[in-house]
Amino acid sequence: MGVYQRRRNAAGLEVLVKVSYVRRPSRAEFPLTTEFARHSTNATVGLTGRATVIDDVGRHVEAGGGFYVCDDGVQSEACAPILEGARQVVGIVDPEAKARAFFGAERLAVVAALALTAAAVLP
Repeated sequence: MGVYQRRRNAAGLEVLVKVSYVRRPSRAEFPLTTEFARHSTNATVGLTGRATVIDDVGRHVEAGGGFYVCDDGVQSEACAPILEGARQVVGIVDPEAKARAFFGAERLAVVAALALTAAAVLP
């Protein structure tokens, strides 16, 4: 699980910066560009503001979907935008799991609740 905030980096570029995570360390910054989004769920959600659920990472990638691999064991992901105001994306929550189809209705409700409340506590 990672929580990322939208910020400008030292070069002045829009990025998602990891502000909190649990488990294996991963990439600390994701560029918010369409080029990077081609192979990154995080960047795609950060740019579009639309949540993405991937039940089977292998099939998703085989079908041409973007997924940035930080941990080869990850089989599913439920990435959701953190929105503020009129749908302005201020970050994302990015839980991943080693089991395929891990994010059923109850777990997705938790992810959505986290995304809805996170804007109030981001630094």
